[in-house]
Amino acid sequence: MSPFLTFVLPAVVAAVLALGLTPIVARFAVMIGAIDMPGERKIHVRPIPRLGGLAVVSAIAIVWIGSRWIVDGAWHLPSELVFAVGVGVLPILAVSMVDDIRSMPAGPKFIAHLLGAVIAVAVGARLGSDVHLFGATIHIGFLTYPLSVLWIVGITNAFNIIDGLDGLATGLALIAATSMAAVFVLVGQPVMAGAALVVAGALVGFLPYNMHPARLFLGDTGATAIGFCLAVFALRGGSTLSSGFAALLPIFIMGLPIADTLIAVARRVVIRLEDRHGGVFVADRNHIHHRLLAHGIGHAQAVLILYGAGFVFAGAAFISMFLKAREASLFVVGLLLAGFVGVNRLGYEEFAFIRKGTVLKMYEGPVVKRSMFVVFADIAMAVFAAYIAIGLKGDAWSLRAMRASFLELSGTVVPLTVLVFWKAGLYRGVWRLAGVDDLMRVCRASAAVTLLAIVGHLIWSPEHLSFTVFLIFGLVSAALATGSRASYVVLQSSQRRASNQGTAVLVYGAGRRGVAGVRELFQHPETGFRPIGFIDDDAMKCGKLVCGLPVLGSQRELASVIRGHGVRAVMVATSKIRIDRAAAARQACEAAGVSMFRLNIELERLHEDAANGDLGAGQPTLRPVLVSAAAPAASGMDDLPVIGAEPCRSCGSRNVHRSKARNLYERFKKLHTATRLYRCHNCRWRGWLLPLEHAPIVGSDAFADLCDLTSLDRLFDGPPDTLRPASGE
Repeated sequence: MSPFLTFVLPAVVAAVLALGLTPIVARFAVMIGAIDMPGERKIHVRPIPRLGGLAVVSAIAIVWIGSRWIVDGAWHLPSELVFAVGVGVLPILAVSMVDDIRSMPAGPKFIAHLLGAVIAVAVGARLGSDVHLFGATIHIGFLTYPLSVLWIVGITNAFNIIDGLDGLATGLALIAATSMAAVFVLVGQPVMAGAALVVAGALVGFLPYNMHPARLFLGDTGATAIGFCLAVFALRGGSTLSSGFAALLPIFIMGLPIADTLIAVARRVVIRLEDRHGGVFVADRNHIHHRLLAHGIGHAQAVLILYGAGFVFAGAAFISMFLKAREASLFVVGLLLAGFVGVNRLGYEEFAFIRKGTVLKMYEGPVVKRSMFVVFADIAMAVFAAYIAIGLKGDAWSLRAMRASFLELSGTVVPLTVLVFWKAGLYRGVWRLAGVDDLMRVCRASAAVTLLAIVGHLIWSPEHLSFTVFLIFGLVSAALATGSRASYVVLQSSQRRASNQGTAVLVYGAGRRGVAGVRELFQHPETGFRPIGFIDDDAMKCGKLVCGLPVLGSQRELASVIRGHGVRAVMVATSKIRIDRAAAARQACEAAGVSMFRLNIELERLHEDAANGDLGAGQPTLRPVLVSAAAPAASGMDDLPVIGAEPCRSCGSRNVHRSKARNLYERFKKLHTATRLYRCHNCRWRGWLLPLEHAPIVGSDAFADLCDLTSLDRLFDGPPDTLRPASGE
């Protein structure tokens, strides 16, 4: 018999057996009540029998047992592999069949999976004691056993977790088995290749019944058994995972089920830590295939997309066998980056750490808030910068090799860093409000540390260090010190820019006033406005980025930009707009049904209230003022009425300023209401008014529309000159 038929014939027999056994198993599943009913987490809408994996497992077992007769003794499985798979899978099959008939809790199933993995590892299906990866030998010793058990349990559950769409787990298992057979042939293990092809053949025979719309499900019986079998194959004798780059081959061959499992575990851990509910073993409907369906992709198309991803992973694993260690490492990094981008496109809200402010919560911890934390953080960064400088200069990263130079440099720069930073006032700064001047102060302090370290080294150090080492240290330490102190501001800005909440606002004018307006809106998310871009009449600015936002066009393209980007409001941020262009912009906004407004920055001088001792000290203050743009005046848009805050209840004047609470009642009301005490500068009236940050947007139809768009409550009724609190507020 030819070598080709020796491998192909058992696979063909397994396919025919699975194809014939599947209808029988389907009838048996209906008889015993192994029916998957529709539900909240289910994709299907009608009852479908389970236990389809029983046909696949039976076909594989029959062919393996009769392999010596089918191929005339050309190959037969080693006894230890038969025992590892045959005995190890029994507890998994038993608990999975019960789970297919009536649902079981996660605890007993996990124990059965763990027992099967321990049996397989005890027989010999485990990692080698030395794993070779990218040209380096990693001795794992006694970790061989727990890592092997973890691998088998993980892959067993990975195929069970990915079994959420018709034909998905079956197809991915088929891709993995075929790829594994090709790798076995390449590394000179023909018997293992034949065994993997038998698994692939049985899956081919079952797949027609499992494709969308499925007539029979693989069930936990099939998904866990196939996953267990492939996991044991990958660990067979430790050879596959211990030869060159092959240490990562099984991970890539079964990459998609592994990725889905890791993502699911990470999601559930994050939910548990943040919201204090759920758990790692609590099932949900947010796996990769569910996310594809949520993006509007059809059932069959989603399965084909995931098949393609499985082929990419498997193909990458096979191609990497022909690459050198350096090329293979770059290949792996590129594939991981592509996978990261793909997962990010699925839109998992649990991993939106910046947008949700999860990272910012770390700064609220009592340890981080303590001043001594900053000192120890600077010491750690100075030591790390010294290590980087010595390593880059000598291209030797072992602490043993650089010990003398590292200790010399660290001993010099650490005390200097603490002393100079203290004298420069860096430990008195409020870094949550850090600006350019603060960061320049950090850079100057880092430069001073470097210069003093050079001088000190030349004066008293017996160890010779190159000037380049100090230069590298200065650059690295400055980058670390500046980045650590600017991190809160950067993360806070990133969170606000990444937020998808609020009314989409288009800014007219990409100059200094436009940038100031955008920053004002980002600094005050409570306004409900979210800048998405600029328009500007300067053709040279089109297509460029200003303040991180794109210039989407000019006033002529305003209508198309509004339609194409979901704009709901336009903010005029230039005082040089021509009358005809202002009128044309207003007409475009009215035609599109969006509001138009302007954000002014005013300086308001506070006055001292002699009667009650309020301190104004004549200090100017910045306040944003929304300006109606419903009817441009002849001079452009400068004559529009200013709507800034609630007016005086006595004379209607807006010349009011804050007043201090005088008694216990006023202090209590201040804590429990949104209103604040104000005194009118004109008539000396004193009472409760809504402060500027809660001022309603009134005075024109355009502002009424804008108020509706931002979902702000209508806090006041009546015309602007007779503003009064709405009933019930």
